[in-house]
Amino acid sequence: MKLQRSSITNRAAFFEGCLILLAGAALGWHALNRHAQLARVDWALSPYLFPLLVSMGLFILGILLMLEGMKPPNQTTKQPLHWPTVVMTIGCALCYFLLMPFLGFALATALFLLAMLLFLGERRVLMLILLPLVFSAVLYILFGKLLHVMLPGAPVDVLGRAIDLIL
Repeated sequence: MKLQRSSITNRAAFFEGCLILLAGAALGWHALNRHAQLARVDWALSPYLFPLLVSMGLFILGILLMLEGMKPPNQTTKQPLHWPTVVMTIGCALCYFLLMPFLGFALATALFLLAMLLFLGERRVLMLILLPLVFSAVLYILFGKLLHVMLPGAPVDVLGRAIDLIL
């Protein structure tokens, strides 16, 4: 009996899947660890519920991408991975994560979107102003006000306070 070795036909997809799987696992561990430090807070009110859900999605997507890397190759040409874009996106996401406790959810989200839009080449001023503000406000209202999810707040979160004043 001959053992077949699993062959990775698309190394980039497999490697990306591994990275996404690890990111999902790390985010899930962080969410579970931080929630455990809260004193008797139900998951429905925990600010770590959404990151836990995102981590589950990343975990599943990572597995699917790893499986994609093990499929037989297609004849279509695939573009190579552009590492500066990957590194910049991960760097912006890390800054977003680290600045959220100081800037609050709404302001950190708006600044993250602004940075990513600028990096991806958007130059229309109206789009650079409206999209981050509107998207951040909609998320803040949806999760913070309608679903009553505790979002990270901070004394500097002027955008969150402005939304609260409007509502």
